[in-house]
Amino acid sequence: MDQIPGTPVGALHASGELLWGVGAVATRLGIAGPTLRTWDRRYGLGPSRRTDGGHRRYTDTDVARLALMSRLTDEGVPAAQAAIVALTRDAHELQPRSRRIPSPVAQWPSRGASDSSEALVRAAADLDAATLSRVSAQVLQRNGVVTGWTHVVVPALREIGRRWSAGELGVEVEHLMSERLGAELRAVIRARRVHRVAAAKVLMASAEDEQHQLPLLALEAALAERRISSVTLGARTPPGPLAAAVERRTPTAVFVWATMPRTNADVVALAAVGGLGPQHVLLGGPGWDGVTIDADPGIMSRVFDLAAAVARIEALVRH
Repeated sequence: MDQIPGTPVGALHASGELLWGVGAVATRLGIAGPTLRTWDRRYGLGPSRRTDGGHRRYTDTDVARLALMSRLTDEGVPAAQAAIVALTRDAHELQPRSRRIPSPVAQWPSRGASDSSEALVRAAADLDAATLSRVSAQVLQRNGVVTGWTHVVVPALREIGRRWSAGELGVEVEHLMSERLGAELRAVIRARRVHRVAAAKVLMASAEDEQHQLPLLALEAALAERRISSVTLGARTPPGPLAAAVERRTPTAVFVWATMPRTNADVVALAAVGGLGPQHVLLGGPGWDGVTIDADPGIMSRVFDLAAAVARIEALVRH
């Protein structure tokens, strides 16, 4: 997690452990006291220690969970799901980011992100495959897949798309960009892959007639960083074959990507997939913007970016 700003005074327990009252935690994290009490009452994110006088106090690990909860909700993750993620992280996973993998909401200096995006666009426009590979690898390794994808790769892809639409770049530029990015994302997946793929809890596919699968690779790589095994079926996966795969693998979560506009009929078909068992269907990508989701929220929901998809899947598989 990020370093928590400020150093308000906490009480030293007899064990040598620092303990914090609700007022000190509120000041330390910038979260209102009533909010802290609500999170305690609703989600169990409360103080885990008592003083000799019987007063409840937060430990440093408790405070770290609250900081993660705050960060996730600030990014738009529903409070209930953010709480699940915060509660399922152990003390090691809550250590400062310099000693663990990046969190789904890591920050990136705006100038550095802009420079890296421009470097990707420039290399793609020059058809410089070697530079594309080098910069892509650096972007993904520096702060992790979620941050690199969100702050660098997506802006670069949008700029290339804009220039293509304006007739300034050819389709070969987009193809090379996708191929090199895909290769570097696969390298992350290979390096972080959980060996027991047969027990993968996540199944991913692009919607029927949907050719784009780079976002699936980004999600698979981000999950691999968190030691969550997944299976990607790839592009153009109709609901029927997807349902067959779900029945065979019984995943906890099913993610379906769509760039091109989808219909309510597609949602109904995928809701049937979600009804096959305990799995939850997540719909990602702009193709789902115009549809109505009438399915049980326990079966199907939307996610609007990579960070939210990772957080939701992590909450589902570790619940």
